[in-house]
Amino acid sequence: KIIEIDFLKGKLSQEEFEKLTNRLENYKKFINNANIGNEFMKDEDVALVDEIFDFDYLHDGKRYKILTKNEADNLKIRKGTLSFEEIEKMREHVYVTYEMLSKLTFPKKYKNVPLYASEHHEKLNGKGYPFHLKEKEIPLQSRILAIADLFEALTAADRPYKKGKTLTETLKIMAFMAKDNDIDKNLLNLLIDSGIILEYAKKFLKPEQIDNVDYKKIKAIYS
Repeated sequence: KIIEIDFLKGKLSQEEFEKLTNRLENYKKFINNANIGNEFMKDEDVALVDEIFDFDYLHDGKRYKILTKNEADNLKIRKGTLSFEEIEKMREHVYVTYEMLSKLTFPKKYKNVPLYASEHHEKLNGKGYPFHLKEKEIPLQSRILAIADLFEALTAADRPYKKGKTLTETLKIMAFMAKDNDIDKNLLNLLIDSGIILEYAKKFLKPEQIDNVDYKKIKAIYS
């Protein structure tokens, strides 16, 4: 509206008004898309956030900006939608899980349940948490829980910070994680080949999330 006022007052030419309007509209579309929270933020997108943050418009002696520093920092989150501080807070749940379950008495065959339950965010490449275990240190049970937890988290439609992803989007993310040795390739193959994905999807996902997955293309990412 400020730009329209300046245009009507003759402070901007038709060309300047259209150029500025188109630029702001492109910024708006980008910010709306970035707010959806895609899993990965590309270098060029981060650069565009910086460009939008640097943009300001002078009107009647006052400079108007599109983004605050905090908004720009949140938009530039490379992976997911949570800031470093929010991620650290979220990660506390594995410690709480272990602490709570360790206080319970389990039958002998279930004695490792507290450990398995607290290791579902460990990664085969050692970059997981909370114990930063290496591949050989992560038991099969924990690897299975990691796959199940990841699939459920990506497809879940009840998270306040994101909408549930489609099957293709979910498996593509998991495929790249398998490629990076975050999760077990063999277990991801088992998940895909078992047919349980569609069985789960029909029970718990929204119809629009259930798309036609090219499983061969998904497997090619990490095979």
